[in-house]
Amino acid sequence: MIAKVTFWLTLILWGSVSVLAQGPRVGQWDDTARSEKFIGIDFASVDPAGVVLVRAKGANAGVWTLQTGVSVCGGLTTLGSTITDGFVVVGRNSSGGGIAEHWSYNPSTGVWSVSSAYVLPGADFSAVTHDGVRLYLLDCVSNTILRAPWVATQPLWGGTFTVWAGVTEAPLLVNAQNVSLMALSQANAPGLSAPGIFLVEDGRLLELPILGVLLTDGLGGVTASSYVYGEFQDLLDPVIVYDGLVDGASSVTVAATASDLVQILNAQGAVIGSGAAPAGGGKFTIPVSAPIQVGEVYAARSSVGTRVNGSRAVRRHGFPEGFFAGESLTRISLDPSSYHVGNGAFTIYCNIERPMGGPAVGYSGLIVVGFGGDPVVAFDNGQGINAALLSQFWFGVTGHIDAHAAHGYVKMSLPVPNDPGLEGLVMLAQFAIADPITSQLRLSEVIGYKLQAPQ
Repeated sequence: MIAKVTFWLTLILWGSVSVLAQGPRVGQWDDTARSEKFIGIDFASVDPAGVVLVRAKGANAGVWTLQTGVSVCGGLTTLGSTITDGFVVVGRNSSGGGIAEHWSYNPSTGVWSVSSAYVLPGADFSAVTHDGVRLYLLDCVSNTILRAPWVATQPLWGGTFTVWAGVTEAPLLVNAQNVSLMALSQANAPGLSAPGIFLVEDGRLLELPILGVLLTDGLGGVTASSYVYGEFQDLLDPVIVYDGLVDGASSVTVAATASDLVQILNAQGAVIGSGAAPAGGGKFTIPVSAPIQVGEVYAARSSVGTRVNGSRAVRRHGFPEGFFAGESLTRISLDPSSYHVGNGAFTIYCNIERPMGGPAVGYSGLIVVGFGGDPVVAFDNGQGINAALLSQFWFGVTGHIDAHAAHGYVKMSLPVPNDPGLEGLVMLAQFAIADPITSQLRLSEVIGYKLQAPQ
């Protein structure tokens, strides 16, 4: 096994496999090209080529692989409280137009099918969300959000879509291909005064709280305001904190509303721990009956919420360091469905944040890649005792923060061969990025992930 993977990484190192492969659309974060929606331990995901994988348990249990009409994917949104309530997948079709497809499930036959579709020539839909009565499509060609009244029982007729907002209302849309949409209301953000659409730069969605822009309908048109989502008064359902699900841990960190009783479920749906949120709500830890295992899916279930939220465990060592001018690396974010055997688009990225906007900044450095058994040693890099991964495999990386933006990234494409023998292998990775002013290498945390079965 190790010899096989050593050969794989050597091919990448010497360029036989393209590690800087073109992303799914120019300027877009590679792993937002795979969009995944967890509903408990069930989920739906779409890969860069528009292939949707649906896994459901319960009355409609099953696994389906669906070839959609999307050739370059932009995202997916689920409809309802279960996976089998259906979904809308968006992106670009083979003719170069924006496409949105509504897929529905027939419980009598156990078959998924396209209920309706909307195509807009010359567009490219890079994000989608649904607020229960209206569908929102983000077109990264025109940098606008299109909106239409729509519920899942109706067809997606193109004539009802109109431009709802653009760069004038939300300057963040100037980089629309790097923006995600989220419909917010008092159902999923109880502290919200009015429903709206939350715009956030990709990469910020995996950590709470999330700073973004909220668009709402006003008397004079669409209004925009800064908004922080994920403050504890906003949480209706409990969530596992992104860095609170770590291999070997005897507890899980969650966030929930005041006095909510939260249960932790394993991948089989068994309760392995429970605890009550503090009186004021917020983060707290729940002891579990068995150590957390890397690669396994765990979920948090609320005593008052309508859904459970799932996540996949990783390994973490050390902490992200800061740069001289005030920027800092952040926790490494991995799409839970992306690190599987045969995913030629698998990409690891690490966000870089700064307190406020400023000039464009470029970054360069390394990513060190190893195996689960490779040594991770204590290392004093001048900002405290950190962790360093020792491995013979490293690759050059680059990244940037755009002008006026508050966050950017460095990234590395590590395509995974379609070899079933790689399933279950634990991989490790760590970024070492040169400070643009001092040239000193600054370290990210070490992240570990377990390669999943082919999808």
